[in-house]
Order: sequence, then structure tokens, then C-alpha cells
Amino acid sequence: SPDEIMAGKVLAILGTGVAQMAIWFVVIAVGVLIARTQLDFLQGFQMDWSFLMVVGLAFIPAYVLITSLLAAVGAISGDVRESQQLAAVISLPTYVPLWFLVAIIEHPNSVAPVALTLFPLTAPLTLSLRWAFSSVPTWQFALSVTILILSAIGSVYLAGRVFNAGMLRYGQRLSLAEIRRALTKGGAR
Repeated sequence: SPDEIMAGKVLAILGTGVAQMAIWFVVIAVGVLIARTQLDFLQGFQMDWSFLMVVGLAFIPAYVLITSLLAAVGAISGDVRESQQLAAVISLPTYVPLWFLVAIIEHPNSVAPVALTLFPLTAPLTLSLRWAFSSVPTWQFALSVTILILSAIGSVYLAGRVFNAGMLRYGQRLSLAEIRRALTKGGAR
């Protein structure tokens, strides 16, 4: 089914990304272990495993979310140029926490950083920054990860529905009415 095709595509991309990150992690870990024996300033280096847990729990569902949304954009768009423009609309919000980096570091528990922690596209980076520079309340961490996971599941469903509606329309973009119909009725008619 289109949902299974889209879920398979997203899982394949996720697997590739996780494998790439694992390779980088192993290379960096081996590099640090070797460098610790040679460089005095790395003698006391300790890894904060809770930070890696937060990064993993936040970035994996976010990766699924963004990958699914980008796949939906590909199904909606009529050509490559249009896809790139729409992809920027999805990708750009992920960098918003960097615009507020000073505010997040200086006031990590104020309204804006908490809101960015709960918004799915900005949550991974904001949560990681807040975790690194302060303590994040457990309820905010749990709620953020839950919202991310639910958003990821919903985005795979959305991408499957949109893919189903647009799979036989090569080179033609879907209208907003067709997208809405695909999401509500399960396919374009």
C-alpha cells in the first residue's frame, strides 16, 4: 500500500542516517581514546551519557518527521525546483533555535525556549541546547519526546496519504483541495 511504501522509504532513509551517525560516533570515540593517551588536556575527558540519550530520543523521531514531510513535499510537487522551495519551508524551522542561542543559554527555562522545546521541528536542537546548559524538567523532556514521536507517526501517515493521491500524477502538482481530500478521505478522486 502507499502507506507501507512511504513507511519503508522513511525507515530506509532512517537506517542510512543512523548507520552514518554510528560510524561517525565510532570514529570519534576511537579518536578520543587514542588522543587521550597522547594529549594531556584530554586525560580527564568524560562523556555525559544522559546527553547522548537525550540527543537520540529527540533526533531519531525528528529525523523521521522531517524525512516524511520532505517525502510528502516530493509527492505534492510537480518539479524539482518547486520541491526545493517547499523543502526549505520545512527545513528552515529546524534552525530557529540557533537564532535564539544566546536567549536559550542565558534563560533556558523562559517561555520561548520551552515553546521551542515543545514544537516538533525545533525540539531536537532546543532540547539538546537546554540539556547541555541547564536542567530540563522531566515533564518537559517527556512531553517534547512524546510530541516528537506522535508527530513522526502522523507525518508518515500524512506522507503515505499524499503519496497515494499523487503517485499517478507525474509532473503535475496536487492542489490544496486534492491534498485535503487525500488526508480526509484516504485518496484523491
